[in-house]
Amino acid sequence: MKKILLLLLLFAITAQIQAQNCEQINDIQLKGSWMFVVYTTILGGIDEYTVEQEHIVEYDFETGEHRRNDYCVNILCTQKNPTSSYCQVPTTIILDDGFRGMCEKAIVSVKVRSKTGGTEENPIFSDYRLIDSKDIPLPYGHLIFWIQLQEITEDSLLYDVLLTTSIIGEWTVEYEEDGSNINVNILATETDRLACICPFLTKISIKKDTYEKAIISFKGRRRTIDWTPENPIFTDSGVIDSKEIVPKVPEEIVIDDCACLSNQLNIANSTISTLQGQNTDLSSLLSAANETITTLQDDLNTANSAVSTLQTQVNTLTNEINALQAALENCSQTGTLAVKAGNMLSIYPNPASGILTIVDVPVACVATVYDLSGRIVMTFALQAGANNVNISSLPAGTYTLTTGNYNGKFIKE
Repeated sequence: MKKILLLLLLFAITAQIQAQNCEQINDIQLKGSWMFVVYTTILGGIDEYTVEQEHIVEYDFETGEHRRNDYCVNILCTQKNPTSSYCQVPTTIILDDGFRGMCEKAIVSVKVRSKTGGTEENPIFSDYRLIDSKDIPLPYGHLIFWIQLQEITEDSLLYDVLLTTSIIGEWTVEYEEDGSNINVNILATETDRLACICPFLTKISIKKDTYEKAIISFKGRRRTIDWTPENPIFTDSGVIDSKEIVPKVPEEIVIDDCACLSNQLNIANSTISTLQGQNTDLSSLLSAANETITTLQDDLNTANSAVSTLQTQVNTLTNEINALQAALENCSQTGTLAVKAGNMLSIYPNPASGILTIVDVPVACVATVYDLSGRIVMTFALQAGANNVNISSLPAGTYTLTTGNYNGKFIKE
């Protein structure tokens, strides 16, 4: 049993070590205006996943400011095979555009659970454990929201550029070389003056391994009040936002399984050493517990013997009670001195100081002792035949003993 517990503990610690050292969110890439793909390294891959989204707002009523205004996205994954190697898993999330303009960032968390038992129809799972969490800035105003490398061709790097603005009409892209850099101008023309701020996507292409830096500028011109279809008049194209990128092929994400496993082995060895010390302590505790069990068993045996003795005493008292009840049925007790003429009881020694012997009692009955004033001073049961009665508690004097039709006198010295 101990070995099983130790193995389970070691497995749990190893799983936690793996999660801390190797499992993580590697990258988050934009695939559409509100669509992202989250690339995560997970041990054994995943069978399925779900995405939960919530808006968490904390408001400070004293200052009138938001302490927190976050859009939280939880990717909940079910682990496929926790004993296999690490896999990079892409999961797609689509943000709810109802939150557009409400939050400046989305907090993306990846959590994983594994199957621990049950059946295929009713599986049992562990609790979700957090692998990693990263922030995604959300569209908030007129700006270049996101520039994301989407494709690498033989000679070019293709980027998606997400813009958020009310200028959502026609646009063109102009490229202008500037020494070792390149200026990329996205020129948009407004087609609706009353349009709301919305995200829209355009694409740019930059030659591979050619420029040190690319300056992406978003320029837009708006329709003037005097604009008409016959005479379209626009404002000058002003720069709405500008961002810089380094156009180069990203390094491939490489997972060093050997380093991970070596680190896990070192920690596992340290854990085993700790567990071995704990095992020694547990052995001492087990030995002490066994001694306590032995002592408790002896106490239990003693208690059983005491119970047996008490049961014997109960049986004896029960017999005495039955005898008294029989005596009451065969004798009459008036409570006053009423000695009737009849047979005399044989009593000796007489006088007596301690034990008084009464013989030839015909039947079991109740005997009553009276002093010379007629006061009852003793009452006791007699069995048929001979009986011994202790009268040492009586004061010195002459007493009468009666049992209904039988009576006698004795002197207490």
